[in-house]
Amino acid sequence: MLRPRLRPVLCCPRWTSPREPISGSSVAPRAGSSGKTPSATCSRVTGSEPGLAAIGTGSHTDAIPHAGPYDGTVGVLGGLEAIRALQRAGFQPRRSIELLMFTSEEPTRFGIGCLGSRLLSGSLNPGRGKTLTDSDVQSLDQVRIAAGFTGALDDVLLPRGYYEAFLELHVEQGPVLEARNIPVGDVTAIAAPASLRIWLEGRGTCRHRAHAPAS
Repeated sequence: MLRPRLRPVLCCPRWTSPREPISGSSVAPRAGSSGKTPSATCSRVTGSEPGLAAIGTGSHTDAIPHAGPYDGTVGVLGGLEAIRALQRAGFQPRRSIELLMFTSEEPTRFGIGCLGSRLLSGSLNPGRGKTLTDSDVQSLDQVRIAAGFTGALDDVLLPRGYYEAFLELHVEQGPVLEARNIPVGDVTAIAAPASLRIWLEGRGTCRHRAHAPAS
């Protein structure tokens, strides 16, 4: 059974173990892939017209501290069960369906969130990914390869239009649906996270008063 994971460190055993049921599920790995790429663990159901852009679904199983056991996890398990339900019914979709468990969407061992999806979409350059190191000065390449996630970061980027649509089932992280007794909500917008890295330079005078010069 795939159990919810809380605060696993990227590429440690607690982070790696929940990916095994996905890459080893009844859903086949993506063609030309072991299913375990540097950006995501991927499985694919081939449609009757495999040349069409695929439908993507999934989420992540790593989370920020105290996010709860369903943050992201329900999107991975929900996607897997939906695909299995289609298979049990003998249904073959027209478009291929891919299930993804993204790599390091929330933990920041390497100082950046949404790592896997950034690499997939091209918003993070592979060259930048290769320079990432953790607090122990271990590189992203070192820890992912040691955990069995091989392959070049340069090969992760998906071509434009690869997905026709992407659907993510996610637990509500607020009180609105429960308060209104609404079982399911349709998300129309999100507050996307952003981060800044700031350097302050000056003479470093250690004075408490506001008039101390900064440079």
